Amino acid sequence: MIVGPDPNEKFPVKSLGKKLCFVKNVLSYHNCDVGDYTYYYDPLGAENFENRCVINMFEHKKTHLKIGKFTCIAPRSLFILDRAYRKLKGTSSYPFQLFEEGWHDVGDCGTVAWCGNVEVGNDVFVGAHSILIPGAKLGDGVVLAPNSTVIDEIPPYTMAAGSPAKPIRKRFKPRVTEELLSIRWWDWDIEKITRNIPAIQSTDIELLKNAK
Repeated sequence: MIVGPDPNEKFPVKSLGKKLCFVKNVLSYHNCDVGDYTYYYDPLGAENFENRCVINMFEHKKTHLKIGKFTCIAPRSLFILDRAYRKLKGTSSYPFQLFEEGWHDVGDCGTVAWCGNVEVGNDVFVGAHSILIPGAKLGDGVVLAPNSTVIDEIPPYTMAAGSPAKPIRKRFKPRVTEELLSIRWWDWDIEKITRNIPAIQSTDIELLKNAK
């Protein structure tokens, strides 16, 4: 029975060596949740995803990076977490509390607010050199153009681009989008997914609705 690559394999494409990885298998931080088959490609080595693509991933911080299944992450995408990015209430952006010798005990005086998690849905394409800051959210099926900066939410099945990223157009008509979000093919068992790859990649929603 053909069921595709092993989702627990670090480097699933032998011909690419370590240039492509399934992200969940190269992570070491507990506050990073990535679904099966989501991959990162980097010609300089995909195994360094955390060091190259995730800024301020600290175990003791409450910010999480959440990425769904079957998502594609292009080279040099950046996921900025926690206080690497500041939503300021006060007048200065300088991080006094980062340093020791007494400054770290001062507290933030209510001037630095938590900005939220970084969330990426299922079946998303994140273009090269894109940046997602705390509070950014890409819905299922989003296609994000290269060199985009996401600062808030992009709705499902939307094409987006720019800095800050803005919706360019919907990928499908509203009815089709609703049906895709209801079908959620990425949650099928892998045998069913494998049988129905042509339907998943087609433009015929009826094929997906009738998948067995």
